[in-house]
Amino acid sequence: MVGDFARCRYAHLGQFERKTLLKKSIASTISSIVPSRTLEKIGLSLCILLFAFQAIAIVYARFIPGRYFCWAPYDTQDRYRIEIVASGRALSEQEIDERYRFASNSWQQHSIHNLLEAIEQYETTYGRDDAAKVTVVYSRNGRPDQTWRFPQ
Repeated sequence: MVGDFARCRYAHLGQFERKTLLKKSIASTISSIVPSRTLEKIGLSLCILLFAFQAIAIVYARFIPGRYFCWAPYDTQDRYRIEIVASGRALSEQEIDERYRFASNSWQQHSIHNLLEAIEQYETTYGRDDAAKVTVVYSRNGRPDQTWRFPQ
């Protein structure tokens, strides 16, 4: 009977209004349990922790080659070409694209080490039985080519 009353009472409200009403109900329940001053302190603490984590991640990212979890500035353009010999035969560009799920002859604006680590991870797990010899020739910001090989 109470459920029928609630349905009738709120039947005229749209979905947005019902969600808003539910959020207000939850907020009032929380504020009756936890004092608002405590909630402010918790919120401030979480903000400070988030900014501290970001600052630490930026400093950390300046000293490592791969930069996955940080938005630290990294303004390079790396052109690269991947060549693979697996089971005694050279793979085509399409086969390489399918193997790693990224272009075999392209460029990127991230650290080239992200690409090299992805290739190394694939070759040490999924491709370990292929005995593949991978060569990546890359150039950072138009400088002379550098070569990376796996296995090294």
